[in-house]
Amino acid sequence: MMVMFICTVSGGLMAVAQLGVIAHDLGVKEAPISLFGITMAALPFALMLDRVMNGISRPLFGF
Repeated sequence: MMVMFICTVSGGLMAVAQLGVIAHDLGVKEAPISLFGITMAALPFALMLDRVMNGISRPLFGF
């Protein structure tokens, strides 16, 4: 069971770890994103949104 958990988690961690490289390659790393009057660079916004959506989805879809 622990091996299954580690395999599942490692895939998600690798995907999040590559967001900076992908954003740099696409040229959107520093692109401004505006949402509800708040302007941020695209990469920090994507990382923040990832954490928020992860927190919302855990209770909805189970642990």
